[in-house]
Amino acid sequence: MWRIQLNLIAREPLILTDGSSETQAHQTLAYIPGNMILGALAGQWLRSFPPKGRPDDDPDFRALFLDGSVSWGHAYPVIKGEACLPIPVSFQRIKNQPGLPVFDRNQDHEKACVINALSWDGELADLKKISNLDRPKLKKYGAGFMHPKTFCQPHQPSQWNMHVALDQQKRSAAESHLFGFSALAPGNVFQSELLVDDKALPVLQQLLGKVKDSDFLVGHGRSAGYGAVGIIKEVKDAVEYKQPEIKKDGDNYTIFLLSDYLSAKSWQKPVESLLAELAPFLGRQTGILRLFGGHRLIAGFNNLWRLPRDSREALEKGSVIKFSTDGQTTRDIKELPPALGGGRVEGYGRIVINPEFLNDDVIKPEAVFAAEATKPAITISGASRPILKLMRQRALEREARRLAVEKLDDVKDFLTSAAKSPVSQSQRGNIRRLVTLENPQKWAPAFGQMLEKKTIKNKWSKESAQCPDTLAKGRKDHLDDIMTYLLSPKLVDDLRIIQDVKLPGDQAKTEAEQKEISHKFHRYFLLQLLSAWEKKARGNEKKGAAQ
Repeated sequence: MWRIQLNLIAREPLILTDGSSETQAHQTLAYIPGNMILGALAGQWLRSFPPKGRPDDDPDFRALFLDGSVSWGHAYPVIKGEACLPIPVSFQRIKNQPGLPVFDRNQDHEKACVINALSWDGELADLKKISNLDRPKLKKYGAGFMHPKTFCQPHQPSQWNMHVALDQQKRSAAESHLFGFSALAPGNVFQSELLVDDKALPVLQQLLGKVKDSDFLVGHGRSAGYGAVGIIKEVKDAVEYKQPEIKKDGDNYTIFLLSDYLSAKSWQKPVESLLAELAPFLGRQTGILRLFGGHRLIAGFNNLWRLPRDSREALEKGSVIKFSTDGQTTRDIKELPPALGGGRVEGYGRIVINPEFLNDDVIKPEAVFAAEATKPAITISGASRPILKLMRQRALEREARRLAVEKLDDVKDFLTSAAKSPVSQSQRGNIRRLVTLENPQKWAPAFGQMLEKKTIKNKWSKESAQCPDTLAKGRKDHLDDIMTYLLSPKLVDDLRIIQDVKLPGDQAKTEAEQKEISHKFHRYFLLQLLSAWEKKARGNEKKGAAQ
């Protein structure tokens, strides 16, 4: 068996649920379930290597996703390159006292008051000494993650997005129907451990080679700009999986669940099923010394059939069981598999035996801060993604407006001289209407048609103004020629503004984007120019009236 670590980054907000919930509001998970990674990469395989018949008939597809040759581990949050673990259910903090610190946050970790109830045998007086409180009270941790060595919790930025439902009859926004999505923000980093059999390893490496240069989608809202996940590091070579050495404590063992455990036999309770599976390796259980955990229902939804999947009862990840055995094993303990029970292909049933982080009765976390260089940069790739398109569109609009205001300085001399001409406010208004409503290619020809009227032509052709710098700096020319130049696409070409515009993402500007930035800049520039011309003309009229 081989082990591959997959480092992932959220490039878009992630809406992650592990059930069939379709309610109006729900809380996202803090990790990516293994079944989501499996489903996303199964879709990637079908796109990259289309089968000739049914996918089930392809032996490579079966090895990757169907017959259990690959176990797709849950992707947990990362601290300094190391995957976090679920906070053990046996960890409890003292109310109104600091708990486990958050990574890269300035907190007084030395005042943390967290005990491990698995090993704690103290009295109330001992809690008073630790907390300096007269009436200390223990509080359980909710679902969360921690670093296994420093006991820091990961910092996972999230966001809440509101959406308006679609009115099915009017095919427009139903303003009175809102729904919200809690989502993990882009930039969150995760790590998944894939366990692979020999026969599936070359096929999996071929698939990951395709995925590393693109994104794949997980979770809800995939068509609305959510769910893009990318590989942030080159996929490392697979390493041979080795079962961690188990430090024996006589005939007592402590089992920690890295992920939820599902009974292999549906009629068995999870705890009974787990201890029965461990008996051949550790000995028959003779007594449960301590147990901290809980059950939960894992639901699902079959998109193909549009029906819910059967709910399954699971022992929650982070659960801790300490039990004694008779020591009579039928198998070598080194043969213990890395996962037990049902759903192992989807990342369920992973356990650790006698982990070191459960040895102490009082938890003493360390303060950990990230070096600036090690913080992951949020990069977005895949120009077809809706969120990236939106970001590039907004950046394009913003840059066009900024450049229009900036380039107005190049024609300030023209504005000063043009404001003294007899061109009327209504004529400037006609040009404004032309620029606002018509395609840029029609501006100069339409202006030429306006000049066909003799009364208008006289006001433009017999007046001169200072030329813009791009046309002929320091030279005067007829006003109609200058305006024709300002309305023509040649102005944008001479200013060379396209080269100065940078858009989000790693893709160069497309031809359509270059054309759009040119048109938007040209329109904004002319509208700004006409507004400034109007102000200067009014200023001259007021001066003339005063004199």
